[in-house]
Amino acid sequence: RETVQMMIKKILVIKLKNIGDVVLTTPALRALRKSFPHAHIAVLVRKGTEEVLAGLPYLDEIIELDIDGAHSIRHIGGNIRFLYDLRKKGFDLSIDLSGGGDRGAALSFFSGARLRVGYDPQGKGMLGKRFLYTHLIEPSNIREHVIDYNLRLIDYVLGTVLGTVPTLRRGCPSSKSRVPEIFVSDEDTNSIKRMLSINGLNDCDGIVTIHPTSRWLFKCWRNEGMAEVADYIAIRYNYKVVITSGPDTKERDVIKRILSLMKTAPLDLSGQLSLKQLAALIKMSMLFIGVDSAPMHIAFGVGTPIIALFGPTGWWAWGPFGEHDIVLHKELPCQPCGKDGCNGSKRSRCLEEITTDEVIQAVDRQLQDVSLIKSHI
Repeated sequence: RETVQMMIKKILVIKLKNIGDVVLTTPALRALRKSFPHAHIAVLVRKGTEEVLAGLPYLDEIIELDIDGAHSIRHIGGNIRFLYDLRKKGFDLSIDLSGGGDRGAALSFFSGARLRVGYDPQGKGMLGKRFLYTHLIEPSNIREHVIDYNLRLIDYVLGTVLGTVPTLRRGCPSSKSRVPEIFVSDEDTNSIKRMLSINGLNDCDGIVTIHPTSRWLFKCWRNEGMAEVADYIAIRYNYKVVITSGPDTKERDVIKRILSLMKTAPLDLSGQLSLKQLAALIKMSMLFIGVDSAPMHIAFGVGTPIIALFGPTGWWAWGPFGEHDIVLHKELPCQPCGKDGCNGSKRSRCLEEITTDEVIQAVDRQLQDVSLIKSHI
């Protein structure tokens, strides 16, 4: 075992997904570092997602791939150079956590790693895809959280490469090894404190962050409901509500609609924060309210209590499971469908049926719990 372990000097982990997916990869990366304490661990991610991994102590290198440019003929030269530089790094082991796409399998092969591990594509994707790996693991046929999906592949690597039976962390809610992580620097925290101070707040004020949007708007709850909940928090608890969103025009238009429906005046920081600034804001908040989106995963990563509203996507695969997290969803026969609204309507019944009263009850439970915890500190 020790001989094999010492032979693995450079490891490449591939995760060519979106921001939230990358956040949920961190437990697997942490487990990998624990088993290979002296190896050089590099993570290959989609450009634009790298910020959420910056500062984590168990990573040696973050490699960015500009996927948007990869489809254009004029970028062929750049892609060849990228593959050449990747192969020159001399990886011994590659682990493809991307799942589903062909690009991760191809990059794993072109990395030149003699051990290449991934999930069995089971006939999906490009012809011969399965032969780009040296080791394949069967996908699970049961409901599985994405964190457990990642950890299961790491467990397989440990069992195959090291010849040991790793401790199974999957499905154990109390296991800290399953909790994602984001590093928030003092600089990020201080920038948010300055921003709040300019707007008449300080870091000691009670703050609740609400992020109503996702880049996929079919995941969003009713604007009227979000407005009512934000007003309730401001009036009932006298806490300052901070509204955030991504920079996309469609997301900011949703925020404008919510603000127009509100009776109180929240602090609108929509589209103004970097990922790390958003993480710093959420970390100093008493509560985070949002939908299935990257900021919800960020809230999970910084340990802030969460109220998450789920609709067309599977709460059991993507939802937070912390002790102080609440996931609201409706169990319908068609859920999760992952579709852009029911019958192309852009509206999802499974989200529409979550009532404002249900969310307000969750707010009461969360904020009363937070107040109780603080009174004992």
